[in-house]
Amino acid sequence: MKKWLGIFFLCLLVQSVSATQLPDNIYFRAMQAEMNRTKKHLHVKGSAKPLYIVYRVAHQEGQNFSADMGQLYKTSGQNPISGVGMAVYMYAGDQKHNSSGFVDDRYPYTVLSGRGGDSEEALRQNLWQLTDLEYIKASNLAEKKEAYRRRKNLGEEPNDFSTAPHASYVEEIRPFEPYPAAPFEALVQELSAEGKKRNYLEQYEVSVRLGQIARYFLDSEGNFYQIQVPTNEVILVASFRNTDGYKRNLQANYPLPVDINKAEEFIRAKATEFLQQIAQQRTAKKAEPYIGPVLFMPEAAAGFFQQLFIKNIRNSKPLLSARSETDASAGLFKDKVGMRVMSPMFEVFDRPQARQYQDFPLSGFMPVDAEGVQAQELHLVENGKLQMLPTMRSLIKDQSRSNGHARSVSAYPRADVTNVFFEPMSAVSPKLLEEKLLQRCRELGLEYGYIFHSFPYVLAERIYTADGHKEAVYGIKLDGLTARSLRDIAAAGTDAQSVNLGNVSVITPSILVEEIEMVPTQQKPDRAPFLSLPK
Repeated sequence: MKKWLGIFFLCLLVQSVSATQLPDNIYFRAMQAEMNRTKKHLHVKGSAKPLYIVYRVAHQEGQNFSADMGQLYKTSGQNPISGVGMAVYMYAGDQKHNSSGFVDDRYPYTVLSGRGGDSEEALRQNLWQLTDLEYIKASNLAEKKEAYRRRKNLGEEPNDFSTAPHASYVEEIRPFEPYPAAPFEALVQELSAEGKKRNYLEQYEVSVRLGQIARYFLDSEGNFYQIQVPTNEVILVASFRNTDGYKRNLQANYPLPVDINKAEEFIRAKATEFLQQIAQQRTAKKAEPYIGPVLFMPEAAAGFFQQLFIKNIRNSKPLLSARSETDASAGLFKDKVGMRVMSPMFEVFDRPQARQYQDFPLSGFMPVDAEGVQAQELHLVENGKLQMLPTMRSLIKDQSRSNGHARSVSAYPRADVTNVFFEPMSAVSPKLLEEKLLQRCRELGLEYGYIFHSFPYVLAERIYTADGHKEAVYGIKLDGLTARSLRDIAAAGTDAQSVNLGNVSVITPSILVEEIEMVPTQQKPDRAPFLSLPK
């Protein structure tokens, strides 16, 4: 197995280079040809002119090995993860006033995307069709936005689209080498068969996905990038009924380590850990109302920071909307630069150029942003005070230029973060952090405290102050959790790890939060099945 892993991961190693010349491949040839044609010919008299155009192409390849209860799926080992996707987005108007940042009912704030064949001609055909549709959308939004501004009597604001230096980044793209199926099929069969030894499990699925995505970007200003990222992960899925009669469905996704010698060992370790969690959750006790300190382990801390920090620092410029006077998606920290937003023991950095942490890949890697600007490292928080915001080319107050944090998945670019590092000024061992939790609970006269292992989907356990014993708990709902809790972080551990949450990675240690309020959920037990599972 390790021999094959070595061959696979060696194929993914690429060397990054700064780029001054557009790479010569079918993706850039197709994008460049259509971009030149669009810039020369695309305009309708009386409508706003195209201001800024982006073409994106992604080529995904890979294999998926899956088994449930020791039984291989029929498609296991084939290449279901394959295909070419593309997206086109455009701003219409001029530097001062254009279609960006406006949404209405007819034209939702989403990017036009589609799938196409993997040939130069097929790429051009699809880009041409998407470009025409996008221009209609962009020019209509420009007119609607201008009418909205006049109706609301909005005064002059910073440029909707500022200039930026040229940016490019290119690395070698290596073709995907399919894996021999036998070693991985044997691995997922062996691990998933452990589910048959536990008659309370209705499903226990183990999947190993190996693959890569090559991404190509070109804009109308000549900015471009070409990168290749691995998509290797293990996915564990289980379904069971706990002893109280509640149906539980658990799923865990973990990126595989970059270190080729640790991949198989890592998969086995995570499968064992997952089965242990299932056993604990099967006999877990129903939660009771609680107000007190909570210890968030790294995976849970990442979810905590995602909900309370990342959600509030992204989208620093609110959208104008025909639907509402306010933009609910705008981050709450947009007006808090210079103010204390979290515990003074923390510094927070955003590092878009980072590719891995402790031998694990980071999903936020972004050398050039979605508006063709070189992505910069940001010192977001110092001693608990917010120092700056991620920004884009649509300027906000006191900003002279973008810091390269425009990001786009399915919507038009918004200001966002990438790889967010939460670095404590001082830290203690995980064992001492647990002791601090118990000590604080004793000071408050509490019978027990809580340790969270995941969040917002909560895997948690009580730890009792009398003797330190632990018991799993289910049915927890956090009540009234707000950004105020960031200022209640009392201590941090030395056990920092990375957690990929969509296209953002969070690097954080365990954290002890002074006070969290929780209540039991109102979930009711399912009816027990008439027949027990066959043995």
